[in-house]
Amino acid sequence: MGEFEKDAEGNCIIIKGKDGKLNDREGKRVNKNGYLIDIEGNIITNNDVIIFRVDEIDSDDEIPAPFYFDKKQTSKYVIEDISIFN
Repeated sequence: MGEFEKDAEGNCIIIKGKDGKLNDREGKRVNKNGYLIDIEGNIITNNDVIIFRVDEIDSDDEIPAPFYFDKKQTSKYVIEDISIFN
């Protein structure tokens, strides 16, 4: 997972850069669920080790069962444009 600031409701804030890519507060690429990703979309660790290949990830950017936290849970992430976040 990336590193995120939280809004008033406790949602993690994902930053959408000027290039349209999603980032955590440290500028690392993430998907819409907050997982760290490489340039190919594979889910990775902080040390760039691939945990799940892009073809193993669900269409909603979630990791495969039984590894995901709670698929029925509503998103706790909000995506903000970099201009709004700054």
